[in-house]
Amino acid sequence: MNKTRRLSRVLILLLPVILSIIGSAFAQTNSPVLEVPFNFDNNEIVVLAMINNEGPYRMLLDTGSTVSYVDRGLAKKLALKQGKKGNTAVGYDTREKVYPTKLSSVRLGPLEASDVEAFVYDMTVDQAEGFEKFEGVLGHGFLKNRIVEIDYPNRVIRFHTQMPFGSQDDLKFSFHDELVIDDVRINGHQIDAEIDTGLDLAFQLLPRTIKALKLQYEHYGSVKLPVITLDSVTLGTLSLQSVGVLSLANSNKAADREKSLPGFYIGNGFLKRYVMIVDYPNGVVILRSPPSMEKR
Repeated sequence: MNKTRRLSRVLILLLPVILSIIGSAFAQTNSPVLEVPFNFDNNEIVVLAMINNEGPYRMLLDTGSTVSYVDRGLAKKLALKQGKKGNTAVGYDTREKVYPTKLSSVRLGPLEASDVEAFVYDMTVDQAEGFEKFEGVLGHGFLKNRIVEIDYPNRVIRFHTQMPFGSQDDLKFSFHDELVIDDVRINGHQIDAEIDTGLDLAFQLLPRTIKALKLQYEHYGSVKLPVITLDSVTLGTLSLQSVGVLSLANSNKAADREKSLPGFYIGNGFLKRYVMIVDYPNGVVILRSPPSMEKR
């Protein structure tokens, strides 16, 4: 047997090994870099974070929050320096006096960020009864330069250096601003929707959307309920039928604020059935059903 044929035969025999090595190299390139466990309390993502080398403290992971927040009690415990002039933070139907501060260090598992801008206010009034309180919020500002995977079924957050490999079954969206996606339809009408991990519900509508689409509230006898039953909700290629949605309260205080907000919100009540991957640098978000997850 000549050398060429012998070499060819060796290469054929080694081919499975070579392919295995190449596959392993690709898998390592796309493997998660850092993993952080989370608790899913009341349909909210709660992580344990070290603040200025103290803690750990329970923090809410909220993609719908523009900035990060620290509870007033924790700020006092950590002796955080606060700006003397407070700002008014406006939620949909709330106004809070908040004071700027800077966190020298925020460590989430093996991930550490320095000089994190945050605001201080009394967070106890916003929290549900019957659950252990959280002491801060890690918002969009903490996440925006990262590739973040929230594995709801396994209660793990992964921080990647590269976008993981895709699957043909993925629901893929482009987003702008703070996780606002366009490829959403309610009863056939296109609408901007925000993916909000600070929302414990599956979906929520603004009153202006209800009015614009001429939707009807549910009634219990003569009492109008803040609930709408939608004929359909379409998210990319996924279509849902007969969907019950809660409406945010309508009030004069919220009217001006409402104009600057997306009309529809997608929360943890829906997202929890998926693995969500958010590529903040490239403006891409993927929802992946757990059975289609590739082996790690």
